[in-house]
Amino acid sequence: MKYVILIVLGVVCLGCVKDSPKPPEAALLNFPLQNSECTTGLNLNSTTSQVEFRWQAGKFATSYDLRVTNLSTTIPVTLNNISALSANVALQKGVAYSWEVIARNTETEESATSEQWMFYNAGSQTS
Repeated sequence: MKYVILIVLGVVCLGCVKDSPKPPEAALLNFPLQNSECTTGLNLNSTTSQVEFRWQAGKFATSYDLRVTNLSTTIPVTLNNISALSANVALQKGVAYSWEVIARNTETEESATSEQWMFYNAGSQTS
């Protein structure tokens, strides 16, 4: 009888063990392409275009932050808590940018950052 009770308690205890949350893996960047020289977005006006950013899902990621940085000013634009695998950002024409995606998981504080790609937003820059 003791062995039966021990076996039942062992099974119950094992059934109660919860898996640790899995940290997200980095997203894979798709577009704008790495080192692209003439990315063209949707023309908004003479100085600005809307550029679509696309990436592939990172395993265990539940949301993403997109960080786009103007390489001349080093000022980033960050869009947080994106559930989709793409986002649009209005950017100044005729400027070089870098971009990266931070994958997040709501069950853990850990995050994973993609590679950083650079591109040039086509268009004539006006002063």
